Amino acid sequence: MKLGELVKKYNLETTGQTQLELKVVKETLFDEKLRILVDTYETFQKERVRAGNRILMIAKGRDNADEIRGEFLTLLCEMEDIERKIAKDIEAHLKNNPVYADFLKHIKGVGPLLSARLMALPLRLGEHLSSWNAYFGLTPYYWKAVCENGHKILYSKEVGTCRVCGGAIVKLEKVEGAPRRVAGYQTFWNPYARKTAFLMGKQFIKLGTRGYYGRVYRNAKQRYSAKYPNEKPFLIDARAVRSAVKLFIAHFHQAVHDIYGIPVSKPYAFEYLAHEDFISWREVVRIEKAYME
Repeated sequence: MKLGELVKKYNLETTGQTQLELKVVKETLFDEKLRILVDTYETFQKERVRAGNRILMIAKGRDNADEIRGEFLTLLCEMEDIERKIAKDIEAHLKNNPVYADFLKHIKGVGPLLSARLMALPLRLGEHLSSWNAYFGLTPYYWKAVCENGHKILYSKEVGTCRVCGGAIVKLEKVEGAPRRVAGYQTFWNPYARKTAFLMGKQFIKLGTRGYYGRVYRNAKQRYSAKYPNEKPFLIDARAVRSAVKLFIAHFHQAVHDIYGIPVSKPYAFEYLAHEDFISWREVVRIEKAYME
C-alpha cells in the first residue's frame, strides 16, 4: 500500500510533510504514547496484584492485620477499574495503527497489550531481521569481547573494534546458545524487548492448537524431542518456544516493512539456504481468520 493510501485509510496525521520527511520521522516503530500507556497499565497491575497477595496473607494469618492497612490494601485492589480504562485507551490508540489493523489484531495470543508493547519498541525500520532478533535477545549464539581499553561487551556478531571507544578487540570468544548476562559485560539486547518475547512465548504455549504459533510451538517441541532424546524436557520446551517466537518476529518484521512500503529480504535460511517452506505474514493472517470461521 502506498504512503498516501495509508494516510487516507488510517487517518494518519501528515501535517503537510513531504514523503521524504515522513520517511525520516518513521525511522523506528517507537510510539511514545503507547509506551506511556503500557508502562502505566503494568505499574497499576503490579501494585494491585501485590496488594491482593498481602490481603490473602492477612486472611491466612501470615501477615499483621490492622484497620488502616486493610483499608489501604482494599483500595489498591480496586484499581482494576483504572486498569480496564487504560486498556481501553491502548486499544483505541492502536485502531489507527496499520500494523495492528492488518496483522497483529488477527494473531491469536497477541492481544492489544502485547501489540502495544511491540509497537512501543524503537525498532529501526530497514534493518535486517537478524538485527531485530538480536534486539529481542533471540540469537543462537553470541560473542564475549574485551577491547584494548578494557571495555567488556557482549555482541550478537563477530566484531573487530569496540562499539564504545573504537579500540581494537583483543579478546573474542564465541558462545553457543541463547544469550545470557555475564557479570561485568554490557549486553546487546533490549531488556524490555526480551521480556516482550518471553510474554509472547507464554501466550503461544497456552494456545495449544488454537492458534498458528501455538501449533508451531507444539510441532517444534515434537521435532526437538525426537532430535534430542537425551535432553532435559525444560530445554526442549525452551527450544520450541524460541522457534515459535522467532517465526513470529520474522512475520512481524516482514509485515511492518510490507505495510510501510520498505523493501526487505526474506530470513537468511530462506534467502540463502534454499529453504522453501516460509509462509508470509499475509498467509498467516489468512490461516488465523479461516481457523476462527
